[in-house]
Amino acid sequence: MPHANNLVAHNAMLSAYAQHGYPQQAMDFFASMPERDLISWNTVLDLSSSTKYPDNAKLIFETMPEWNLVSWTAMLAAYAQSGHLHQARELFAAMEERDVVSWTVMLTAYTQAGSSITEARGLFDAMPERNLVSWTVILAGYAHSGEIDQAREIFSAMPEKNLVSWTALLTACTRRGRVEESRAVFDAMPERSLFAYTAILAGHAQDGDLDRAKGVFDEMPSRGIAAWTAMLVAYARRGHLSKARALLLAMPERDIISWSSMLAAVAHSGDSSGAARLFQCMQMEGVAAERASLLCVLVAVSDAGDLASGCRWFASMELDYGVAPGRIHYCCVVDLISRAGRLDEAEEVALGMPVEERGESPDWCLCLLGAAGSHNDARAGARVARAALEMDPGSSQSFVLLEKLCGLSM
Repeated sequence: MPHANNLVAHNAMLSAYAQHGYPQQAMDFFASMPERDLISWNTVLDLSSSTKYPDNAKLIFETMPEWNLVSWTAMLAAYAQSGHLHQARELFAAMEERDVVSWTVMLTAYTQAGSSITEARGLFDAMPERNLVSWTVILAGYAHSGEIDQAREIFSAMPEKNLVSWTALLTACTRRGRVEESRAVFDAMPERSLFAYTAILAGHAQDGDLDRAKGVFDEMPSRGIAAWTAMLVAYARRGHLSKARALLLAMPERDIISWSSMLAAVAHSGDSSGAARLFQCMQMEGVAAERASLLCVLVAVSDAGDLASGCRWFASMELDYGVAPGRIHYCCVVDLISRAGRLDEAEEVALGMPVEERGESPDWCLCLLGAAGSHNDARAGARVARAALEMDPGSSQSFVLLEKLCGLSM
């Protein structure tokens, strides 16, 4: 009896470590346990199955002296959550018994692994019993694949619905641009989460309906940073920069997405100095620069034709901010230098792009080709066209521009 009591206490301690986010302590405690039972093994197996790497779970599963349905389902979940659909199929087929949980885990594996929704539906139809989670998983699968009518069909057939299923349908309609349908779903919801409010707000914002977006924003019982940013983007896209700026300043917290959204709006308006000032404000708030925010500033100064500022910002990316320029940054500055007629310098910058950033597309060469034609520089154009055609022999754009250059040289 004392041994049994000790094992119960040890299992309780092991479970506490696992459930409260101390995986290493749980594994260390498990290793130190003088005796273990199936509950002990299932606890560490379930803990290992929650990662993206199923090898540890598989090792534990194969080491276990015995298995039960919980063990099989935990191992199945390990494969499902890590996207190993083939292994999940094999394990599911080998299971001597299954319950609604194991069927639902397998259904989740199909929907999360990018498998055909038709296969997922086949499994769903074959289930001997279903619960609310099963229905919600297939609903989310249809929603994720963009098959809204089928998602609505599933939703209508559900014997019961909860906040997750309502929100899944709402989000699906919003993402497909079916805003009126998503609004009807939102209005019919018996309860709403912050996520639901944010989804319909984003839908109205994308639809350009500022009044309804603002109405949802004002109605929200609480607001997360995503809701604030969605409203900011709505104002910015409609050209209401002063309202967008006011909202940015009013936000209780701002992240890189909020700042980059505002930067993009200011850059699009052509206010290069305003974009630079806003970027500095972001830096002063302690938000680290990254490729998107720096691109906004680079685009703004490039559109303004400010060669000196553009080159300075491009050089500062890696020197001052530790951010390596990507292909789009190179294309932007190459275009800026080319438009200034300094084709040799533009070509030098373009050829200095790291090979991994160039990819297989010659689009980074096309702005140089266009500039060579504009400035009647057939030699520079020929060099760049050769490089573009070597990368993509079938590029019709390169051939057209090269033909024009040949005409200039005659």
